[in-house]
Amino acid sequence: MTKRHILLEGLESTPSDIGRLVRRGNAPDADWRPSEDAASTRDIVLQLITNDHEIQHIAGVTSPHDDGRIAPDDSPEQTYLVTMPITDLVDVFVGTRRATIDILNQLSPGAWQRVVERPSGPPVSIRFAVQDLVERDIALTDQLISTGRAWIRKTSEDSAKGHI
Repeated sequence: MTKRHILLEGLESTPSDIGRLVRRGNAPDADWRPSEDAASTRDIVLQLITNDHEIQHIAGVTSPHDDGRIAPDDSPEQTYLVTMPITDLVDVFVGTRRATIDILNQLSPGAWQRVVERPSGPPVSIRFAVQDLVERDIALTDQLISTGRAWIRKTSEDSAKGHI
């Protein structure tokens, strides 16, 4: 199995992991943050979508916005994404990830070696950009797990105090 196939398998596994973590019964409120500077579940899923848009952009596919962002901060599209139900946002991520995998599967092995500019860092080959995406997926999944654990602690403490 090639490194390319291993990376694609890694990308394919993330949507089900995220879906399971967000849809479980003890998932935090989408906008709840364990601390003031921590990301909410919605922030994490939005970051996953943004990361995929960036890969689509650098792989040579035009993203909805030239810099790879999902949408300008003040656009109706961005407002919709930050207010939709979290399960619907996960569905957007699943669709975006499917599109990313389809795009990457269409690239020849040689195209994976092409060095590209990217908005979030120095020029790299598409292969290393995809490897970075897999690593960011792992970090964001871990962050989502931590957020869920903090939510469980909070609700347990609130329940013990009689607040629930």
